Amino acid sequence: MSWSGVHQSHTRELQIAAVTAAVAIALAFLMYRLEPGIGRFITESTYLVLHTVFELITISIAFMIFTVSWQAQRSHGSKAVKWVGAMFLAVATLDLAHLVSFPGLPFMQGAEQANISQDFRTAARLFAAAGLLGLAVLPASQKRGAPWFYYLAPTLALVFITFALVIVRPSREASVLAADQRQSLLTLAEFIMLTVYLVAAAYFIRGTRSARRYNYSALALAVVLTTVSEVFFMIYNQMDSYFALTAHVYKVLAYLVLYRVLFVETIQKPWALLRRSEQRLEATLNALPDVLFELNHEGYVLDVRAERQTGLVDALARFLNKSLAEALPEQAAKVCAQAMQAAMESGYARGYMIQLNTWQGERYFSLSVSYLQAGQLDEGRYLILARDINESISHQRQLQHEARLNEGLLQLARKVSTQTELDILSFAVEHARYLTESQQACLFVLGENSGFRDVVFSGGSIDVPESFLESALSAVDPLILNEPGTELSDSHASGIDRVICLTAREDGIARLLFCVVNKPDQYGKRDLETLEILAEAVWQSIRRKRQDSALGNLSLALEQSPNSVMITGLNGAIEYVNDAFLRNTGFAKDEVIGAQPNIVKSNRNPPEVYHQMWDLLMQGKPWQGDLINRRKDGSEIPERVLIYPVRDNDGNIINYISHKEDLSALRAADEKIEQLANYDHLTQLPNRDILDQQYRHALNIAREYQESIAVFCLNLDNFRAINDALGQSAGDEVLRLVASRLQLALAVRDIVTRQSADTFVAMLPGVGRERAATIASGLLNVIESPLWVHDRELNLTASVGVALYPGDGEALEILLMRAEAAMFEVKASGRNSIRFFEPKMRSQTSRFLEISNHLKHAIDNNELELVYQPQYSFAEQRVVAAEALLRWNDAELGRISPADFIPVAESNGFIIPISDWVVNTASRQLAEWRSQGLSDLVLAINLSAVQFRQSELSKHLAAIVSRHGVDPGSIEFELTEAVALQDPVLASLTMQRLKKQGFHLSIDDFGTGYSSMSYLKRFSVEKLKIDQSFVKDLKDSESDRAIVKAIIEMAHSLGMKTIAEGVETQQQLVILEGYGCDEIQGYLYSKPLSAKDFLEFLATNSKISLDGLRH
Repeated sequence: MSWSGVHQSHTRELQIAAVTAAVAIALAFLMYRLEPGIGRFITESTYLVLHTVFELITISIAFMIFTVSWQAQRSHGSKAVKWVGAMFLAVATLDLAHLVSFPGLPFMQGAEQANISQDFRTAARLFAAAGLLGLAVLPASQKRGAPWFYYLAPTLALVFITFALVIVRPSREASVLAADQRQSLLTLAEFIMLTVYLVAAAYFIRGTRSARRYNYSALALAVVLTTVSEVFFMIYNQMDSYFALTAHVYKVLAYLVLYRVLFVETIQKPWALLRRSEQRLEATLNALPDVLFELNHEGYVLDVRAERQTGLVDALARFLNKSLAEALPEQAAKVCAQAMQAAMESGYARGYMIQLNTWQGERYFSLSVSYLQAGQLDEGRYLILARDINESISHQRQLQHEARLNEGLLQLARKVSTQTELDILSFAVEHARYLTESQQACLFVLGENSGFRDVVFSGGSIDVPESFLESALSAVDPLILNEPGTELSDSHASGIDRVICLTAREDGIARLLFCVVNKPDQYGKRDLETLEILAEAVWQSIRRKRQDSALGNLSLALEQSPNSVMITGLNGAIEYVNDAFLRNTGFAKDEVIGAQPNIVKSNRNPPEVYHQMWDLLMQGKPWQGDLINRRKDGSEIPERVLIYPVRDNDGNIINYISHKEDLSALRAADEKIEQLANYDHLTQLPNRDILDQQYRHALNIAREYQESIAVFCLNLDNFRAINDALGQSAGDEVLRLVASRLQLALAVRDIVTRQSADTFVAMLPGVGRERAATIASGLLNVIESPLWVHDRELNLTASVGVALYPGDGEALEILLMRAEAAMFEVKASGRNSIRFFEPKMRSQTSRFLEISNHLKHAIDNNELELVYQPQYSFAEQRVVAAEALLRWNDAELGRISPADFIPVAESNGFIIPISDWVVNTASRQLAEWRSQGLSDLVLAINLSAVQFRQSELSKHLAAIVSRHGVDPGSIEFELTEAVALQDPVLASLTMQRLKKQGFHLSIDDFGTGYSSMSYLKRFSVEKLKIDQSFVKDLKDSESDRAIVKAIIEMAHSLGMKTIAEGVETQQQLVILEGYGCDEIQGYLYSKPLSAKDFLEFLATNSKISLDGLRH
């Protein structure tokens, strides 16, 4: 059998048995090999002594095996145990005969003594083999089998027969003649025994496959040891040989193992199980939450058990060895006696309950009684289990009380619609008296201007002191008094001993006062809660009653409703319309009464709408939806209609009511909203959403018919000059005129949109390269035609880029980018021309897409970081500020220049979250530096063009900075001159708001755009940053020096400071200082640093003299 088939309950025992067997076999082999050396030391006298000792031991063990089997007949009466016990009684008897008849001992003399002794030993070994085989094959169940007599009688008979056969022998001559036959019989017997041992071992090993019932592993070991003993018996050549002694040693070991198994399995284990069972029973009894007591058949208490002390335990503990009549009150003792009588008749009784007064008050106990029948040595006993059911009884009573309360509340609700307010109050006060078991009750309803409006009594009038009522009305919490006191001193003479008074309030004002008086025992929490619930329900019922009466008045409001109301009968005939219906439709009242509702039907609504309407109405459900109806003059009126059935008191539908809201104004507003949402507010051209929809439709057609689609990107050349020269209003007018011309020049199915300020996109379905070139040329001619704006003639040109589907891509986004790339090629080549997208531009577009795809994950992947470049002040000779510069290090693309990814971010809308990340990170870093002692450092942050156009920019930035606890005065926002001058009016307003929040402002890259002194004076800026393009050639370019000097002087004249960026040489430093520049920034002083390096830089370079910078 493989180890995998062994049941887990045998694994440990089988491992031990296997190791032991292996050791035993190994030792047997060793002793066999040592026989030549040790065997010569064993003399006849030594062998006789050792043989006698071993035989006495085996006889004792065999008899002990029988004794254990005999003792186990009550706890373990299996056939196998009885069989092995009987067999080993025979083994003990025959081994004793073998010992007594052994040659050399004085008990028996004669020529046949050796043969007789050998025959007894062989017979004993056969009985031992039979015992082990029976133990293996007979059932191991503990069901009681045949009595011991059926095992012992045959066994003893066989023993007697064996004695007769061995001792009463034939004549010596016959014996000599039969010597060879006798040896053959002995040899056969030995082989039979080996076969039996092998079969027994196989059965024992097979027993390990199932759950453990015996220690089959140890029994198999006993068989192995017996087998080894038998082998040694077979190979010894004389009765006093070394091998015979070895055989006896292994037989002793085998019998010891067998005895140990039987003792453990039949004696030790059952007693251990019994002990554990007793311990569990003891623990169970000690842990019982109930009381268990034992009584004799006469009803005297013998023992009491309980987990905790209760009144019942105390009573019984005081009267141990007393009768129940002495231990319990008369009624409780009577109930116990009845339960005991019932238990004696049927064996068990339950469902009895007694009531006892304990130190905890009155408590209830349920009784379960068992009767133990009398035995031979003892009388019958009673076991009574008493369970404290006080909580259950209390819960049952509470449920009954709640049922009565709920029934009263239901009746109260029904009375609202059928009875008067006074009837409701009378019922409520009577029910309150009933629920609280009070003698009297009263209810006071308060009027609007204080004072009692109604007073109702139950059980007779009550003379409650006025002062007490005033206290109850002013108190928020209920008043409850269970003993006459100062408050009731005046009324005590009138018979009021106990009272609860409470109010029902609405909006903090007392609406009614409820009082119950003179309960036989004290008022409790349940009484208070009941009265509170009832008071609230009464007030709600009164409110509902009053509201129902007010509904009649509300019906008049239908006539004044601004919405149309129509009531029809079940046949659909109109029975009522209000004035709003007549005004909205233009019909007269006599024209519609009796007519069908389709009098206003316009035939503009799908038939399915009416089917759905009537399906719901026939099911008694309301219908709501929008309909287009018509007026008397035939004009259409959009309406939102609600139709629902009206039921009578029996639930039958008697009418249908229709409420109609005129949606004309709402539809106009919706159309306006749709116009604003889908069209450019300036040019009225469709927006990007409509372009996407139209492109998808055109793409489906192009795929089906293998057509082309042309996408134009048209940008007006030098449009900013118009804004700067003539103002924004003139620029807006130009855009409107250009948009109108483009729409007129294109086909009806073509679509043109405004993508940005001066850029237009057109999508032309079914247009190939040649037609696209012709149409694009026509558009340039249209734009070149003179425009009149503000009484001035303007001449415009444009740059057009063209991308074609399918050659340049399929996705609209790709075609737009490639058309834009082609347009930029036109711009770079001199403007006012057309350019088709070419493959050589693909790398630019691919790079744009690549950066775009990676950039949208940059924040989530934590790839962005800020570096800080110090700004040095000539006047203070120290670092006064730092500019936060954005860096992007992509995991795949590596470090990307801001010049590459910022335009992509602005184009794809990523710039807003990136800008917020920059402000958040910079503010957090500044707050950290503040905590480290950098209290006067200003941090400069760049604002992008897209970010600057946000409507709530100032509030948004202030919220971010405030979230990190940073003073806005520590932040300086930089915006480029081009951004500021793109919309000067809006820029000025935004700057003022930022300034109002406390931020500093500066103009970056000053001098590179269309500088305007008039606008600059209106901006709330404090600093101008001189672009590094002017600083770079400052030493060699006279014009750059003139520009720089002019910027510095202009800034100072306007009360602004200047800072020069890109300062890298000592010569630049000297010139800038000489011109009066206030601050510098550049690699001469420091490169951009990480936050950690910046802090270390300040620690070692907090002040640097000009000489230090020059040298």
